[in-house]
Amino acid sequence: MWSMFGAGFFGVIGNILIIWVDIGLGFSETIHASYLALATSDLLSVLSVRWIAISFTPMIDLLLDWLLTDTYLNTFVNVTGVRPHLAFSKTSALNKAWISMERCLCVVFATKVKFIITRTVNTVVLVMIFIINCGPVMRSYIVVRCEWR
Repeated sequence: MWSMFGAGFFGVIGNILIIWVDIGLGFSETIHASYLALATSDLLSVLSVRWIAISFTPMIDLLLDWLLTDTYLNTFVNVTGVRPHLAFSKTSALNKAWISMERCLCVVFATKVKFIITRTVNTVVLVMIFIINCGPVMRSYIVVRCEWR
């Protein structure tokens, strides 16, 4: 269990540093925006896994069991931790695929890649990746509710 918390700690710190460096570099190159989106989705994925791990520790589990009915306890952890983690990990995977394709195009069309992948194209693709993967999770927050015991 402690190894999970240690790995999560380094994941959070590393992604925060990557976000800070990418913002500092600016967005003159489209790859900086792609790396920023990747670090953001990885950070949110690691944070949601941290919440899942914390919510299943015995003390927090007892607290949540006391506050929520048995029916809604698993739903609460599922909606606040598991579903966001799945959405952000899928977002990270698609961001990695987009970055790989962008780098591949840089090799294949070295002189024309600046005209193929512009800032606008890159921004639209990154926003669509987040919408496609995180949109279904947003439905969970509208439909599911938790009740106090």
